Parts: sequence; structure tokens; C-alpha cells
Amino acid sequence: MSAYNPGASFRFTSPFSLVRTIRGVTRPHKGVDFGAAPGTPIPAAGNGKVVFKGIDNRGYGYYVMLEHRNSDGEFIHTLYAHLREPSALNIGERVERGAPIGLVGSTGRSTGPHLHFEVQRHRQPGRVLAQPREQVDPMTFDISGLQYPDESNSAATPVRERTAASERVGAICLPITQADGSEFKNAKDLATLLGDEANYLLGLNTWHGGIHISDKKAPWVKDIHPIRCMADGEVIAFRMMPDYLVSKYKGQEYRYSNSFCLVRHKFKQAKPADGTKDATPRDNNSDKGMKKEEEGFIYYTLYMHLCPWNKWPKNSHYRLKKGWRVRHSVPNHDYQPPALTLKAGEEFELVEGVTAQRGYVTGQGEFEFARIKVLSNGASSKEVLATKGMDSLWMAQDPSAIEKVGNIVRPMWVYDKIEARVKEDMVGRADPKAQKGKTGHYVAGDSVFSVPVGSLISFDAHRCEWQEVRGRARRMARCVVQPLGRPVWLCVEEENIEIKRQEPTHLGKLYELPTPVPIRAGETIGYLGMYEAPTSTEGGMSSKHMVHIELFSDDPRAEAVVSSKEWKDKGFTLIDGSDSDGALDPAKIPPFFLNLYRHASDDKELKDDEITVKKLENAVDSIGNYDRVKGMVVKHSSEWWTPTSKVMMELFKNIFSEATELPPLITHEVVRVENLGWMDKLKKHKIEGPAIFHLNPFSLLEFSVSQQKDSELFTYADAEDALRFIFNKYGYDMAVVIERMYRDETGHFNSLQYKNCGTGGMEAFGSPPYYGWDKSFFEKNPSYKPVGTWSAFENKGKSSSGGNTQVTDRKKVFIKFPSVVAAMEYKVFYIKKYDGNWARWHNASDPKIQEAYRNYISKIKPKISDSIKVEK
Repeated sequence: MSAYNPGASFRFTSPFSLVRTIRGVTRPHKGVDFGAAPGTPIPAAGNGKVVFKGIDNRGYGYYVMLEHRNSDGEFIHTLYAHLREPSALNIGERVERGAPIGLVGSTGRSTGPHLHFEVQRHRQPGRVLAQPREQVDPMTFDISGLQYPDESNSAATPVRERTAASERVGAICLPITQADGSEFKNAKDLATLLGDEANYLLGLNTWHGGIHISDKKAPWVKDIHPIRCMADGEVIAFRMMPDYLVSKYKGQEYRYSNSFCLVRHKFKQAKPADGTKDATPRDNNSDKGMKKEEEGFIYYTLYMHLCPWNKWPKNSHYRLKKGWRVRHSVPNHDYQPPALTLKAGEEFELVEGVTAQRGYVTGQGEFEFARIKVLSNGASSKEVLATKGMDSLWMAQDPSAIEKVGNIVRPMWVYDKIEARVKEDMVGRADPKAQKGKTGHYVAGDSVFSVPVGSLISFDAHRCEWQEVRGRARRMARCVVQPLGRPVWLCVEEENIEIKRQEPTHLGKLYELPTPVPIRAGETIGYLGMYEAPTSTEGGMSSKHMVHIELFSDDPRAEAVVSSKEWKDKGFTLIDGSDSDGALDPAKIPPFFLNLYRHASDDKELKDDEITVKKLENAVDSIGNYDRVKGMVVKHSSEWWTPTSKVMMELFKNIFSEATELPPLITHEVVRVENLGWMDKLKKHKIEGPAIFHLNPFSLLEFSVSQQKDSELFTYADAEDALRFIFNKYGYDMAVVIERMYRDETGHFNSLQYKNCGTGGMEAFGSPPYYGWDKSFFEKNPSYKPVGTWSAFENKGKSSSGGNTQVTDRKKVFIKFPSVVAAMEYKVFYIKKYDGNWARWHNASDPKIQEAYRNYISKIKPKISDSIKVEK
């Protein structure tokens, strides 16, 4: 580990402490102090960007904040306080590691010339960057991986950033990323990658209700980037086996995985903006957790064939950003062993259980060396063998040469017994109240007592639940706080707690959770599991790592929603295959499969007797038919309902029994079917099968944000968080402008347009995905791109004072942003694009109208920005 050391001109004078008294005032000391002579240059802790500079006469004095990302993709802020004078750096300026950011002084609350240095850790990019934050002891924090925030591998971006990365893109995301960890531009790009391997609707002469992703098309999902939850929801059941199951055929063993995770979600049908009734029936006789008066339906995502627990990838992978040397031993002042340069792009992992060693490279200085194992092709010379699999190599650790590729994270839903440390002062709450809030979840209880940072807690992760706290759905658990032993409800999301010990106690069986465990879109589900199978009636072996992902609903309300005009206009069509047995006879294709062909293909002239299995496969697999196939919703018996699956396999065996020698092989598969099945075995969370509605998993991205968020509209608190982000990134003046514009356009954050779209005044006047707005911004910031549209009759606004003319004869269509941050960032982009002329947003051509707008806006009080400034 390499902690911050400003150099020989500095001396360490004061540690990080929860309590410190200066001049009679007792408060936490959230950083460390280094004494030095006035005017001594202060070096940057790592490559970063200036996001704030200012003065705090009651505390920091003149200070500067840099923004970085570490090798895990986390946002990191470093703070340098008590500078002698304002820093010469500009907001947004990039600073190299070691470059001076200012001079030592004694401004603010200070007892003498010194540097006060803080590290603020933000585990979830896109969230508030100042409050809440994890304040860490700089002397225990490794700064060696700090890099420019815009050069971090987006693969490592944690959950919330990813969909903006997830919560911020309507709480939905694709199940995997690209090889480099970045997002696919859209679902069609992922579908193109998978090609005919996806298998939606059709397997090997059988019905198939999901899609497959394997290491043949996406090898990085095997042990680098995980399979992700596709939408906010709750895990209700799983089967996580310790190891692979084994079947036998012709004397040979075949491994396969029956591990899976089942997540339940709510689709809430958006109400028409004019208040008219929707076609979706309000009656609901099934107890699915939605009120009878609510519109929409319950759906599930299934992730089958996951990597079993004991085969989980153990080490994170790393990649060379440039050519870098490896050796078979650590160099020192006395001996420089032969070295070999591996090329940029080579991948490796650290060897477990081997302690890093300090070494010296002639002409370059000291480094920390780690022992590595080469994962890619590597290279070799007469003196050094560094080919794939070699694990006796030593490499100098330098963030300029090495980047982390993915981060192995075990899914929280497997664990039930958790012991953790609280990372910030928190409010312990009583039991939740009886009423539900705006989010549709029960409102959290009143404050009982404060739980200070550092407190140890324990809780049952399988009894977590969503509760509403200040207008937001938060993952809460009933925790026992040590040493008091008192139970209290606390938020147990990643930014709130640091897990010290966790234990899974329900491996090796089908387990239904007593209380569904909340899970957010983008959170880890698992990795690809191995699936081996015979290649012929004589045996043989085919082997791949794969996952089966399925989106389905057993809710009878789904039929009315899918059949509605709104869904039909989006390209959805309902196909009834409830009377199909799922077996495809090549000699006489059943009517259900003929119907699939008619819906998937644009060839309307082909007669039924001319349709072959090959033509059917081409129709459903062709990327040219993607938009049609994506919208095909099929009611059919589930392959996970064991009794009907066995019937299908027996029929399949009968079809081929006379012409081939397949029956023994099919018998082998029937045994596997029994081990793979689960749906009919659920007791607590029953699925009303066997016939259920199957949707293409990629169609999930068609669900609108307001529906997916279960009526969680944007709130005033979202505006506060977003403005704090803008304040820290661009400064007070920009935050004031943005806040005033927002308050003007959104009725002080109360308009329906703001609540639904996250912004005001942004009409859709072009085609998706950017709806006519500047695509360069969204291409540079893909996580900020619009997530849909919202329609309503327009208010008068400022149409009489130079704004756009009010439209009264029809609804106007406005773009919906994934977050308020995204929308505010667009305004900042626009202002910078036009050299700070923010009044151009109101009127693009008339200087007089722009001036009038400036005068009007200047009278609006920026309450949020002012309160943030006071905090500073």
C-alpha cells in the first residue's frame, strides 16, 4: 500500500481522529496534518481534475478538491486545506500526480502553517459527491491507483452509475457489459453479438423461453465482468449449489449447473397524462403484492446455469496499459534479474497468498512488486518464460501501466448472516409506519437513536426490505448495534456499511427467502456456469460456460397490458401457445411453431407445408427480424415446470425413436430436466404455471422509466443531490445559474414535467435515441442519454415573454432523463458550448429577450446552492 506522502519538506503532525479539541472546540478530525514552512508547494496525491476551489474562513481556509477514480472505478476526492492563497489552478483543470496544487499556509481555523489532507471515498458515482461521503483515514488509503476521473475503465463503475448505469436509467440495464466493461449502445448491439446463439423462442427442435449468453460470444462474463440484475426488484428464490452436478452417458461424466436466481419486479402501467382511464383492468385476484387498484403486472427475471459457489472466480483481472516488464525474481540494488517486456493488452491476475515485496529497478527507483499469473498469450525469451499460465513472475505495480479489469464481487442475496461496520453517522429508526409513501413502499419509522460511524452491526440479509426515507426507496434491515445489543432499522446499502463477515447458510438446495431481498439493476447476479453435453449418440463432449436469462410473468393482467394499443404501437404482439407441448416435429411442424414463423418473418407468401425447421430457425434468429422477434410475447408452458418439461422430452423422444438412435440420449436429458426444474416446487412464492407469458429479455428496455420506478417520481431531494454534484464539479456560480433556470422552468421543482422527466423545457423534436438534442453530449456521456418520453398539455410558461409559443391543441412530448444530474449536466454542456450565455436557452436569437430573461432569473433565490455554500 502507498499512502499519501507530500515529501521530505513535510512532517506528519496530526492523525485522523473521531474526536479532537482545538481552541476549546471538539470535533472530528477528518484528515491528517503535515507541518511545513509557509509557501512550500503541495503535491497532488494522484492524477486528477480540479472540481472545487474556494475559501472557508471558519475551517479549511483556502482549499482545493481534486477528483480521481481508483482502479476499482470508484470516485475519490482529495482535499488540500489551509493554503496560503487561492490556488492558481482552474476548475476542470487536469493535474498530474506530484504537480503542485497550491502553497502551504495557515488560513482558516489553523494553529500554524500546515497542510490538512483528506480522502473522501464515493463508492457510487453519480450520487452526491459531498454528502453523504465516506471519510477515510488517509494513512490507511492506497493512493497508488488514483487516475483521471474520465480515464477510468467504465467496467468498474458501480451499480448506480452504470445505468446511468442502473437506477438512473429507469432502473433497467442489459444483463452484461461489453468486453472492456463499457455499456452496449443498445439491446440490438448485444443481440447482434449473440446472433443465433441467443435462441429466444426456439431451442434444438423444442420451445425455448429465454436467451443464452455463452463464453463463445462473451468470454469476459465467465470470470471478469458479471451477469447483472436487469431491473430493480427483489430476490425471492435461488438455488446456489456448491459445485457442478454430474450426469453420466456412455461411461463419460458431464458437468452442468442448475444454480439460478429468481428476481421479482413490478411493472406499473403509466396513467394517461390527461387523467383518462387506461384499458388495463384494475381487478386483480392474485396476491402478487400490488394493490387491486394499481395498473400493471408482476414479472420475473430468471438467471439459470450460474457458476456454482465453490467455482466462483477468485481473483480480479488486470490488464497492461502499455509495455511493462516481468521477471522471475524481485530486483534489488545488488542484483537485476533478466526481464521481459509484455505488450500492452496482456492480462494477468495476482497470485493468492503471496506477499508483495519491495524492489529496486536501476534508473527508475523503488517499486512494490507483486507475483502474477499470466492469463493471455504472454511472451517468452531465453531468460524469461512469461506465457499463458505462468505464475512465477514478478511485476512492478504502477497505476500508469496497469488497470483493473472487472472486480469479483459475491452477490449479497446469497448471504444471510452479515456483520458490518457503519461507515458514517446514521439514524437508527423504529419499525416502519403503516402507510406507504410516494415510492409505493412503507415509510421508514421515526428516529430512535444515532448510530455513530465505526459502530459494529449484525443483521439477516434475507430479511431486508425497501422502505421510503425522505422520498426514496432505501434498502433497510433490522440491525443489532453492538455493544448495546439494541435492534434498530438502518440503511444497509453499499455506501452505508463495510461488511466485515458474511456467511451463506442455504447452499445446495432450492431456497425461498422468508423476506424478499431488495436488489438494484446492475448489481451482481453471478458468472457463467459450465454446461457439458454429449455431442452424439456415442458420447463425445461439448463444453461451454453459459447463462439462460428469461423474462416472464404469471400475472393475468399482463395479457391486457401487452394487448393494449400502447404496447402494440411499440411493436408487441401476443401469441397464444398454451396448448403447445413444446416439441417440434420436423416432418410435420405444429401450428404453434408455424405461428411463430408467421410473426417473425416478413415472408407472407410461404405456405405452411413449405416452412422447414431451418427456415424457422433463420426467421427467429435473424438480426434483420430483431424488432419483430423482440416484441413477440408468448404464452407457453415453462421448461422449468418439471412435469410438462418431462412430457415435452418424452414426446421429443417419440418423434425421433423410429428414425434415429436418439432415445437413450434423450433419456439422459430427461434426468437433467428433473434436476433443472424448480418452478413447480415453489411453495412460498408460487408461480401460477405451467403456462406463463414469456417476453424477450431485451424488451425490458422498452419499459418506461415511470413504470419501472414504480411511481418513484423525481423529488426535491433529487434536485438537492444533483445541485450538490454541480456545485462540486463546476462551482457555486454554475450551480446558481442551473438552480435558477430549474426553479423557473419547473415551478421550484413541483411541476409534473420535472417529476416525470427530471428537467423542464426540453421538448422532443426529433427521433430517438436523442430526440433532436445534441448527440455529441450523449455520445460522450452515454449513461446520461434519454430513457424515453412523457406527454402532457403544455402550460403557458413564458410564451408571452419571448419563450417558445404555447401549444394548446395537442399534447407536447418531452424527453425523460435517467436522473436530475444527467439533465443538469446537459444544461451545463449547453452553457459552456455557447461561451457561458445561459440566457440563450430561453431564446436563441434575440439579445433583448435574453437580457430580460437574465434580469428575471437573477431575482430567483438559489436556496439550495446557498445552503451548500454555507456548508462549505
